[in-house]
Amino acid sequence: MLFAGTKIIRVKEVDNQPVLAICDKTGFDTVKGNLIRSILFPKPNKFKFYRDSLRFISVMGALATIGFLYCLYHYIKNSVPAWKVLLRAADLVTIAVPPALPVAMTIGTTVAIRRLKKSLIYCISPPKLVFN
Repeated sequence: MLFAGTKIIRVKEVDNQPVLAICDKTGFDTVKGNLIRSILFPKPNKFKFYRDSLRFISVMGALATIGFLYCLYHYIKNSVPAWKVLLRAADLVTIAVPPALPVAMTIGTTVAIRRLKKSLIYCISPPKLVFN
């Protein structure tokens, strides 16, 4: 029985019969092949953290849009200057969607990678890290 990576150094005949060998698995079917396949073709990550954060930003953005449209109606009705309308729109977006969320996610990933490096563990896909 031969395994992937086996090197034959010497062959000895038994009773003048030819030597036979069976190779059971090759390519991606071996243990090493499965490891290479998982590195080359990673499964798509569907983490709740990223999905939930995108949902949160979407909901807050929708609320900000609804609020802005409501205010825009009243601003036009009361003849408010255009610069003031734009200023209020920027306020609504800044308040509704937290601008620090992407930064916080990046810092969390960086801290997790540093902790893994201290243990001599290297990560090839940082978005797959789970924070504790």
